[in-house]
Formats: sequence, structure tokens, C-alpha cells
Amino acid sequence: MIEERDMREFAYLKDTAYLDVASVGLQPQRTLDYCRNFQQEFVDSRGRICFGPYGEMRRSTAGLAAQLIGADAPGNGDAGEILFTSNTTEGDSLLAACYPLKAGDSVLTCVGEYPSVSLGWAMKRAEGIRLQLVPMKNGVLDADEIIARMDDTTKVAAFSFVQFQSGFKLDLAKIGRACRERGILFLVDGIQGVGRNPVNVKEMCIDVLSCGAFKGLLGPLGTGFVYVRKEIIPRLTPYVFSSGNIAAEEEEMEHWEDFPPLTYREGIQRLEGGSKNTYGITAMGESIGLLLEIGIENIHAYILGLEREFRNYVREQGIPVTFLGAEEEAYWSGNICMRFRKEKTEELRKAFTEQDIYAKIEEGFLRLGLHFYNTQEHLMRAARVLQEVL
Repeated sequence: MIEERDMREFAYLKDTAYLDVASVGLQPQRTLDYCRNFQQEFVDSRGRICFGPYGEMRRSTAGLAAQLIGADAPGNGDAGEILFTSNTTEGDSLLAACYPLKAGDSVLTCVGEYPSVSLGWAMKRAEGIRLQLVPMKNGVLDADEIIARMDDTTKVAAFSFVQFQSGFKLDLAKIGRACRERGILFLVDGIQGVGRNPVNVKEMCIDVLSCGAFKGLLGPLGTGFVYVRKEIIPRLTPYVFSSGNIAAEEEEMEHWEDFPPLTYREGIQRLEGGSKNTYGITAMGESIGLLLEIGIENIHAYILGLEREFRNYVREQGIPVTFLGAEEEAYWSGNICMRFRKEKTEELRKAFTEQDIYAKIEEGFLRLGLHFYNTQEHLMRAARVLQEVL
């Protein structure tokens, strides 16, 4: 259940119907307050807060991210399975940059997939790596067809949790189990689903899951995380190098006149390097903390209830739109994607602006991205505008 105190985190929106979290998420009040205090605390300490407290603050956020997706959290000398990134693309590109493939190996993805999911692999075709592309139909991917395309050459399967242009939510568990049985690494781009839809990387047999903070996680731009299953970390060759992931201390390196044989640090630290965006990471932690307090299952159920009411109203009223994605509710994500007559695009955009509704409108395309701060009135306001304009 969504409580009044949860809604108050977005009281600053007032009467705005913000239905565009699938493009850009807004931060809750607690995160805004945290961000405003962060820099003041930094200067008040004359920067000394960097030496000690920041490390524990980042570690705490890693624990929250791990809890959110069912990964191993840092603890007892183990750095866990969460690597901080500046965006989803970094995590999407991790395997393409670090995992050894050879000529003749193939990567399974789909036609129409978000570019960062497949581009890293496409750039390796000159090395003899092949792309196997599964077709999408009305924005829907059939899990059985994906599994049927797997063969002896398939080494990686790379897909979005939720398709950005249709709102279709993939059956991660079914595909993940098939990948694990066949020794195929399963890479998931989670940004359109995580924070609004339950995900458990262990139960779903996911090897790598990447997620930026600025959509469903309600965090700031320029930060995110990638989960890397502990068992595959030693198989990845890092592409960044510093005292963060090399097993030697910075002060020690300063006095070297030659470089001795070097080894990587253990665990997820093997992949880390350089300074970290503590401001963005810990602000993301504030927002994830709120999502965990409310409960992702509660958020998901609430969002699906709004989506169900909107879809039913549109159908009952005969509003001339075509829903993309699946008809079955099990594949809904809180992203409602529709096509309409292209010549109505500017009129619809103007009407949404007049009614203080934020959504993604392109030529003949509308996407409503829902989160827990949305209400039935927000969705009915959008539906009535569609009814009047279309």
C-alpha cells in the first residue's frame, strides 16, 4: 500500500501529472534535502570527510542496491557484487569490454533493442563475433523463441528487462534459467524496470544487470550501478587500471622505479578504478532507501492497478490508440506505450502542456511512465485529453 507520507515526498509537484519517469525520474524530497546538505558538509569539513566516511557511505549504498535486486551485499571483508557506474551504458558495455570471446562466438539479442545493449557487441564483428537477432512483434519478445535461437556458438544473451518503446517486460526467469543450463552469460539492461518492478538476480539467473539511477530509481543523473555475479568476476579482464583495482597501494607505487608483476584485487574491486562519484552514489542511496521502505512489490502492484484502470477506460471509451507490448498483465511494466494518428501529434502535445501533463510524445507515439507518486486522477486526466484530441 502507498501511504500519504510516501506521496508527500513529491508534494512539490502539486497538481502536475508527471507521467514521464521512463524518460527522466524526479527525486523525492529526502534526496533533494540530502543533496543540498552534501556539499555544505563537504566544505565545512574542508574536504576531510573524503578520508574515511565517504567509503562507508558508498558501501551502505551498495548494500541497498544489492537488497533491491537480491544480490550479495558487501560484508565480512567481501566487497559484494555491486559496481558503481556513471550510467546504464557502462554496465551494458562491461561484458563486451571485459569478457573474452573468439571468432565464431555469437551474442543473442533482438531487433529494435536499445542501442547500448547491443552496440558493444556489434563493434566486435570485425573480430568475428556474430550477432543473433531475435525479431520483436508489436514490441513483444517471445521467451521461447529466444531460447530456441540459442546454439553452441551462443556465449552471451543481452536484453532489456523492459523494452523502452513498448513497455514489454521480459520473462527474465525463464530466459535466465535457459542461459544458466547452457553456460550462456545473461546480461540485462534494467533501467526501464528496476525500481518499479521486482527483480531477483539470483532467482532469475542473471549474470550482469546494469541500471542507471535517473529513472525508476528516482536518483540523480550521472550515477548508477552494475551487478556482476561473483562467480564470473575472475573471468573478466579489467579495462581500467589504478590502485583501486591493482593489488598495490598508491603510496607504494609512487616510489617504484620499475613495475613488478602486478595482480588485480579480489572480487568486484578487480573492476574498479579511480575516484568515485560519492555525491551521486549516496544520493542514489537515499532514493533506493525510500523504494525499499515502501516495498517494490507494493509499488509494482500500485502501478499495475493504475495501468489496468487506464487501459480499461481507453478501451471502453473506444479511444483510437493502439497499445504496444503484450495484452497479458504479466508483461506490463508501468510503461504504457501507444500509437495514434500522426497528424494529431502537435495537438496532443499542446493539450498535454495545457493540462500540466508530462509524458513522452513523438510523432504518432505516446509513452506514459508511471511511479508510486502518480494517482488515478493523473491517468484519467491523460485519458480524457486523448479522448478529446483523438
